[in-house]
Amino acid sequence: MLALVLVAPARADMDAANAALGRHDEAAALAALTPAAEAGDARAQVALGEMYLAGRGVERDGEVAVKWFRRAAAQGSSEAALALGLAYSQGMAVEIDHKEAAKWLRQAADAGEEEAQAKLAGLYLNGLGVEESEAEALKWFRRAAEGGNPQYQLNVALMYGQGIGAAKDLAQSLKWMRMAADQGLTRAQINLGIMYYQGIGVDADLAQAHAWFSLAGGQGDQQALDAREALEQEMTPEQIEKSRALVAAWRPQMAR
Repeated sequence: MLALVLVAPARADMDAANAALGRHDEAAALAALTPAAEAGDARAQVALGEMYLAGRGVERDGEVAVKWFRRAAAQGSSEAALALGLAYSQGMAVEIDHKEAAKWLRQAADAGEEEAQAKLAGLYLNGLGVEESEAEALKWFRRAAEGGNPQYQLNVALMYGQGIGAAKDLAQSLKWMRMAADQGLTRAQINLGIMYYQGIGVDADLAQAHAWFSLAGGQGDQQALDAREALEQEMTPEQIEKSRALVAAWRPQMAR
């Protein structure tokens, strides 16, 4: 019962802060968050840090923002660790320090923060704050991609396709490219169309290539529209009809 009594005020403060932010009442949110943050609530500390970082309801103060992020991260908040990693990697409120960024991004990445995993992968790929390692970059991009983000899935597909971080594996490249394309990422759809057209990691199939160019073109991508038009000069009416059927049957799959 004692634990419930201790936790309830902080939860009430957070509820009040969220309600205030929802109605764009920054002053009320600040009034609710400050005591909760000072009492040690990590969620309130992160939210308060974000308000100071953005200058939302208060004068923008990066040093104060970082102070709150540090206090929350010290309690194990992965969200705060991510915020610190981004701050140090991008020079937000602090000087750019890739080594410090890697430290906090790894803490957040180990806790499952997908954005931190992707950012950490980028540091390994470019040797910023860590020893350059394509294998580590691929490992962290894969972990991020497993959460369903199509851009991260595209990165993994390209790395396997080019043999970056692992032996070239066109089957893996096709798998990850399809996952990203199925979520509607136009760049992945165009790349998948090229793979089907050239027979990269899969048997060449003009209807499939045409279908993926069509889907990307349907989102307004001019490159895809040009590729579809050029491809039609090589296709039979039956292949074009098959492509249309594939497009009609396609349904975008949302990330889990």
